[in-house]
Amino acid sequence: FAIKSKLSSTKKYFALVNNIDMASTDWTVEITNTTPIDFNGNNRTIDNFKCHSGSYRGLIRILNGSVTNLNITHANVDGTAGGGTQPCGIIAGYCGNNGATAEGLIENCYVQGSVKGNANGVGGMVGVLGHGSLNRCCAAISVTNSADYATGGLVGCDYDNSANNMVSITNSWSSGTVQGGTERIGGIIGVLHRGDQSSNVFVVSDCYSKAHVKGEHNC
Repeated sequence: FAIKSKLSSTKKYFALVNNIDMASTDWTVEITNTTPIDFNGNNRTIDNFKCHSGSYRGLIRILNGSVTNLNITHANVDGTAGGGTQPCGIIAGYCGNNGATAEGLIENCYVQGSVKGNANGVGGMVGVLGHGSLNRCCAAISVTNSADYATGGLVGCDYDNSANNMVSITNSWSSGTVQGGTERIGGIIGVLHRGDQSSNVFVVSDCYSKAHVKGEHNC
């Protein structure tokens, strides 16, 4: 799974040609908004994915580009290991960059496994959806967050109050359990900020959740 040596400030294109078992690997590759990437999973599966270290834990730390046609099973993302307190999710800790400087797309993806975090922004698929979209995605997950709020089955939260943000979650669903610290916990997204910027667009449509959601209030 040789991605690290190919990353640069110029967008790179990757395609998965075989299923991968990552049982012996703790994923530490730092893919951020300065290393744009388009990753096509070709409907293949990454099994036993584990990420317990680094920033914005997930397959792609900060997604500037796209992840499509990918399955991730038996995932274990722990955003609390080593005292971590940043957003996390199985595919990305952060999808897109606030203020529209980078855009992320996750489409036709399935994740199954567990995510544990201690941050405002912990989700089954994405921790924070900064400027981007999820379409035709599903998550069968266990999400737990010990921070006060912003815990979701698909997405923990969007980025609050930055101009020119486009956030879209469409044709997607979740199942499993979602447990947050205090409030703002949802089967699809924990927090969807309206913000006070007239240029912002937020859309959630044709989605459903069968997840069991646990929290004190605003769930």
